Amino acid sequence: SAYYVFDVTNPEKKPRLLWKFTDANLGFTTGYPGIIHINSSPEKWFMVVGSGPDNNVPTDSTTSGRGYNGTSTQQGRIFIVNLLDVTSAFTFTNPDANTFMGDPTVVDGDLDYTTDVIYIGSAISTTSGKVFRINTNQDANPANWTLSTLINQGKPVLVGTSAAKDSFNNLWVFFGTGRYLS
Repeated sequence: SAYYVFDVTNPEKKPRLLWKFTDANLGFTTGYPGIIHINSSPEKWFMVVGSGPDNNVPTDSTTSGRGYNGTSTQQGRIFIVNLLDVTSAFTFTNPDANTFMGDPTVVDGDLDYTTDVIYIGSAISTTSGKVFRINTNQDANPANWTLSTLINQGKPVLVGTSAAKDSFNNLWVFFGTGRYLS
C-alpha cells in the first residue's frame, strides 16, 4: 500500500504527482490521512497515517499467499511523515501485538493554527481495541510528542473520532466501536 500526494492547484492542468509514501510496516492501508500543522519557525507540515492489516496471513491453513480477512500479525504503527520531502519524521509503535490502526483525527483545540493533539483508534486481534492520544506539545519535532492511551474500551475503533468544545471550553472526544473488516 501507499499514500500519494498530487498537486491539483490548477484544475485546468493535469494533476502532478509530488510524492508517494510507503513503508514495509504500512500493511494494507484503509485509513484516511490527517494533516498536522505546527506553527513554528520555520513552520512544519506533516501527514499522519496508521498501519493497516498486514494481510500476510493466509485466509485458511490450506492456502498460501496473502489473506484479506482484516487481521494483523504485527504491532500497529502511527507514521508521521514530513509533507515537504516525504521523509518519515517519526513512527510511533503501538505496544499491542496483532494490531492495526484506524483513521486519525487532528485537533487544534485553541485555534492558534498549531495541532495540539491527535486521536487514533485501533483494532487488536479481531475483538478488542483502544483509542490513543498523541500530544504534540506544540513542538516541531515529532520525536518530542507523547503517545498515550485515551481509553481501553475493549472494542475496535477504526473510524475516526470526532472532537468538539462545549461552552465551558471542555474538549469532548466522540467515537463508535466496531469493524468493517471480518
